[in-house]
Amino acid sequence: RKRIDRTFSGEILAIAGLSLTAPAAAIVATGHLSQTAMGLWGLYVLFFGSSVLYVKMRILAVQKKSGITFKDRITLGSGLIIYHIALLANVFTFHITTPLLGKYLLVGFAPIIIRAIIGWIRLSNTLPNLQRVGLIESIYTLWFSVCLIKALQIISI
Repeated sequence: RKRIDRTFSGEILAIAGLSLTAPAAAIVATGHLSQTAMGLWGLYVLFFGSSVLYVKMRILAVQKKSGITFKDRITLGSGLIIYHIALLANVFTFHITTPLLGKYLLVGFAPIIIRAIIGWIRLSNTLPNLQRVGLIESIYTLWFSVCLIKALQIISI
């Protein structure tokens, strides 16, 4: 078996499908498909894409038996770091064009951006407690969702 479902693109496709619940909820609430609904979908795909890259980096680091060198850190974390730099640039751009909404997006994405940086810096070849990782990721998701709800309240005002 080729394990296509475990590639980054396969996991992003799965996230894109699962994240369709955000626009579906917006359609149920408003009665129509809007740009806001599609924006929610995109934001959740971006948010969860971060988690995929982070967890993949941590799992691949475990396979390094002799410890993590700086070269390993670059190799294993380059996708994660590039992704978060691009994400941060886009959030700042949104903050510049729409300051009030951008503030909530910046605050919403901040924990996963900080997690990515700290995780990359502290990367080791020991397996993290996956239950703890899952719990923390759930807390980040709740935080992000609350920030989006506050942003949506501003839009509707």
